[in-house]
Amino acid sequence: MAAAILNSVTNGARVIALPFGVLGGPGDARVMAALQYGHDRDVVFTAAAPQNGTSDWPNLTHLLQVNHGKMDGTINHGYTAVGDSLILAPGRNLVAQGVYYGGNSDACGIAAGCVAILREHRPDLNASEIVTLLRRTADDAGQTRRINLLAALQTEGRRFLDVEQE
Repeated sequence: MAAAILNSVTNGARVIALPFGVLGGPGDARVMAALQYGHDRDVVFTAAAPQNGTSDWPNLTHLLQVNHGKMDGTINHGYTAVGDSLILAPGRNLVAQGVYYGGNSDACGIAAGCVAILREHRPDLNASEIVTLLRRTADDAGQTRRINLLAALQTEGRRFLDVEQE
């Protein structure tokens, strides 16, 4: 995994989704060095939370650990981790080619897409500021917070959509 992270960062990635647990555990020096290499080059990481209820990703300023939830934003209790460093993203009852699927890995990809959109809209923010903004504008979902991309895009008086709401 460390080699894949290093290669992605070296080739210009600005957002990297890690839809799996830390291989070798959270103390894996190679993975930690690769995450630091990404941090030094302003990369945001989204990482799938483990399903065993514990956090195995380090609490880094440039990393969002992602839970999956139902489309109404509630957590699937007993199936996903909880904690202050985690954020909830849609990842339940997704449909592709008529097949339902979902999980933390899928939610991780959705969160990475949110990060990419936000990075494009707010090029003035660095990786840590992007993560902080997403955490700050997330909606309360009980045990965790649900990502709210629109709120993040419309901070500081910025308008993202110029449509009248009825």
